[in-house]
Amino acid sequence: MNNLQYIIFFSFFTAAGVYFWSFLRRLKQDYVSKVLSRSLLENLSGKGAEIFFCEPVIRQTASLLGKKKTTEKAFHNLLRGRPKSAEKYLLAHGRELDALILSAHFAPEKAASRLEKYIKKHPDSQQALCALAELYFLNGQKDAGRRVLDCIRLPKAPLYVKGAYWYWQTGFYLKEGDMQSASQACSQAAKYFIKGRYFYAAARAYLLMGTIYRVCFVDDVASFMFRGALDLFRQLKYIPGQAAAYGSLGMLNAASEHFDEAEAYFRQAEELFSGENMPGGQAEIINQLGLLNILRGDYAAAQKHLKAARAKHKENACWPGLAFNAELFSYWAAAVNDDKACLRYARKAEKLYSETGNETAYLESLYLQAEALFRQQQDEKAEEILRRIISYAGTHTTAFHVANAYSLLGLSFMRRGELSRAKGLFQQSLEQEQKNDRWIGQVCDYANIGLLELRSGKNEQAQTHLQAAYELAQALGDTDLAEKIKVNLDKLKS
Repeated sequence: MNNLQYIIFFSFFTAAGVYFWSFLRRLKQDYVSKVLSRSLLENLSGKGAEIFFCEPVIRQTASLLGKKKTTEKAFHNLLRGRPKSAEKYLLAHGRELDALILSAHFAPEKAASRLEKYIKKHPDSQQALCALAELYFLNGQKDAGRRVLDCIRLPKAPLYVKGAYWYWQTGFYLKEGDMQSASQACSQAAKYFIKGRYFYAAARAYLLMGTIYRVCFVDDVASFMFRGALDLFRQLKYIPGQAAAYGSLGMLNAASEHFDEAEAYFRQAEELFSGENMPGGQAEIINQLGLLNILRGDYAAAQKHLKAARAKHKENACWPGLAFNAELFSYWAAAVNDDKACLRYARKAEKLYSETGNETAYLESLYLQAEALFRQQQDEKAEEILRRIISYAGTHTTAFHVANAYSLLGLSFMRRGELSRAKGLFQQSLEQEQKNDRWIGQVCDYANIGLLELRSGKNEQAQTHLQAAYELAQALGDTDLAEKIKVNLDKLKS
């Protein structure tokens, strides 16, 4: 063997040894990071289903504290939920921002002011801006969060910051009812989180994306997203996240009328929340069980669950939970043909949603009032509320409540015999539904325009619109609705 062969031989084995050592080191770091992440999530689980959890800082802290014997005590204290010694170590080694963000996990209410001071000295710190924005959003300070989010320079931002930016941006698209932009933004967030191996953040993004697809009636994709979130939360052993995923799967199955499967998911979620001593989460699942029984037609069971949820939410002074409970009671009252109670509960929900700043739910509570008044044939009062919805949501041109308001106004004018005005309102509703890709809404609008044309004696135009409604209903798999439309089509053709 000549000298060149010896050099090649030893170079190969040296490189292999370095690679293997690097692999083992990375394996150890990943293990230590996973242990710390699971431990912190367990310590933070009592704070709610959505918590402040900055995975890049957790990973960096695990890497620094988990590789030296001198830092063992600080690392084990952190595992037990005592971060002071870890923070001191980070500060002593010039990692002020890591120490600040680490402290935010345990005392988020104090961290925002400290991060604000840090950003004044370091205005270009993308990680600091991201952490401050997340704290604001989690605290309900959406306007402040957005201002900070707008300061992030995405081209220079690390993966986690890019993911967080698009995750929170999704909420603003949802507020405007722009479901297409919301799904694209949330998908972008999940892509960055998965690429960076930030699994808690990815699971949270999957939950939100599943909710978007559920609202848009894309059930198979929604189910895939919820199950993806569930798998990630299981790997992290984060019980509140698992419960939230089960609850979301329950809502998905309830909406698609798979009632037994929905109840099984809700029961799993309730059991997990109960085991974690999280009465707020448990009460929310009981609310959803109430909704499930409304959909089932078991109104006595629905009332029982809604009363139980209301008591738990009152006990914990959970105003968002009480607002949703009042909204569900309004649905229940409508189902049992008690329009006065429906109106009363919807007004209560309106007040609570207004106070908690939930604009989408606020518009829904207004719409419930308009529906109750419409059923009572108080068309002028219903119109007043529907005009409020259109005016309030008018700046958000894709908000689906605008389409609903136009549609109900159209029915109101149709009942009064003002057919030309009714047709114009149905067409405005259809434009909104098409803009927002809400297919079931389009079916209803096509059908309403067809019936209006039929009533006006314009049989050819009536057939065109009813045929469009029938074909779309069939494509969506809504056989009951398709059959109802077909009855009117057959009359036209006979």
